[in-house]
Amino acid sequence: MAILDGEFFSLTAIDPRDSLKSAILLTSLLVLFVPIVATVTPVPTLVLVSIAGGIYALYIYGFDQVSAGLGSALFVLMTFNANIPLVTLTEKVHLSLYIADLVLVPLLAALLFEHIVSGSRLLRINRAILGLAAIFVGWTVLAGLFGAGSSAIAGLMFSVEQFRYLLIFLVTILYVKHNEYRCAIYPLAVALVGHSAFAFAQAYHGSIFGLSTLGEATPKLIGQMTIGPVVYQSGLHTGGFMGSSRVLAGVVLLCAPMFLVFMYQFQFSSLSTGIGLSVFGILILMSNSDSSWGAFVLELVIFAAILYAMENAGDRVGIPKVPSLALAVVAFNFTLREWSALVDRLFSPKSSDGSSAGPVTPTDESSGPGEAATSTPANVSTPATTTSTVDGSTTSTPANVSTPTTTTSTVDGSTTSTPANVSSNPDGGSALFDTSTLGIRLTQYHSAIEIGLQYPLFGLGGYNFSLIATTQGLPPMMSIHNIFMAYLVAAGIPGLLMFLTTISLIMSAIARHGLSEVGLERRVTIALLSGLTGFLAMAFWTTLNNSTPAMSAMWAVCGIGLGLVESTKSVT
Repeated sequence: MAILDGEFFSLTAIDPRDSLKSAILLTSLLVLFVPIVATVTPVPTLVLVSIAGGIYALYIYGFDQVSAGLGSALFVLMTFNANIPLVTLTEKVHLSLYIADLVLVPLLAALLFEHIVSGSRLLRINRAILGLAAIFVGWTVLAGLFGAGSSAIAGLMFSVEQFRYLLIFLVTILYVKHNEYRCAIYPLAVALVGHSAFAFAQAYHGSIFGLSTLGEATPKLIGQMTIGPVVYQSGLHTGGFMGSSRVLAGVVLLCAPMFLVFMYQFQFSSLSTGIGLSVFGILILMSNSDSSWGAFVLELVIFAAILYAMENAGDRVGIPKVPSLALAVVAFNFTLREWSALVDRLFSPKSSDGSSAGPVTPTDESSGPGEAATSTPANVSTPATTTSTVDGSTTSTPANVSTPTTTTSTVDGSTTSTPANVSSNPDGGSALFDTSTLGIRLTQYHSAIEIGLQYPLFGLGGYNFSLIATTQGLPPMMSIHNIFMAYLVAAGIPGLLMFLTTISLIMSAIARHGLSEVGLERRVTIALLSGLTGFLAMAFWTTLNNSTPAMSAMWAVCGIGLGLVESTKSVT
């Protein structure tokens, strides 16, 4: 342990303002200082990251902020895809040491020490949930060793990932129990703002900046789409340092309802709050994922409905404008998303034939183990051809180069000639959701259910499904685009049931606590539940479960919820 003024530092009773300040400094160093200096000088990024770490260490030590600094560092760093591969089985299946691990282990040791010395005990329900989560991790080890998959190593790599999430879950519970929940929420929110700002820089740049040391992973483009009147070249590159735009969208879903709550808590105007939430909505649109967009709408509607119901029941939660504001943001972002279709309907009485772009392959959202190297089509309603890319995947691109074009402003301020019937969905019409990847998803789900029935006890074990994807009629190294089906294949029926039960118990414990509290604490519980619902809704259709930053953030939010249940501190 670090020693300040002759005494061991304490990880209890941390001032949330200290957590906020240290999070802002660390995020600024990693999102501003390192990228800027790396761009204008030949200094290696790894050296700059080390310098940033040194500056941060000097700050938290020099200003007696070691306790707050370590906690903030964990919640900021867990959102970064920065890692060093330790064991590589294939290009997409590997075991890595993540930058957050450097803080996770010592922080866990310090928290456990203080927890034991203080004689404190977790609530019985939380001990039961942690125990079940630990049993699930142990079961994944057995599934990795005895599952029907071809590689025990791939199975055990999965188990190590689940163990990491268990540690993050435990650390967050203990950290929030002995402090205020804002000590965890503030750093997570600050990190999200930093990644979001850098995502817009990536969008302006048109690709990643090559800072793989910090977590940039893929420059892969998806296709053209419209966001309002702007024709935008969407891709996986706009993810900040989380690995991909889809991962950033998942973390946005976790935090968006909390953003609403705290914007009102800090007495920002409705206009400022609406603009801020709309920016998150634009990031969702930039990911060009119907799954994230649908989840964003779902969580905000749920959030608004709960608050509205409480208001009408006379159980005032103090922010009556939020339901209307949340729905207004949904309507605004829907208008941006469907801009082309709305303009066509309003000003073009004769619609085009709206030819389809054809069957395509869904894009894997993660940049971690099990990621498939595939991409989605350009969102241009012209006849399409399928071509192979250098990574062995396929992509649909417009075949008719003589399509009428219009000159439109792009995100970088330049002009570009694009097809006149560019739409926000691949079918080129007014369909709210793209169904062109539904077929291949159903193939995945059918294969997952068959494997679950054939090997009900342990499944294939871990990441083994991606190794046999071609035998299931799928592209090489494709993962299952459904978190629940993925766990069924990875750990069998018992593993899936353990995961479902753990998540259900967590959400029910948070909900019961929310019903017993008032003021800000109740609003936070509603926000946490809405965020988890949105995240799981997106994960139902995607491969978010393969992303270490996304799943780390999810388990941190679960830990914040249970830590809130544990804490006797209430901020009103």
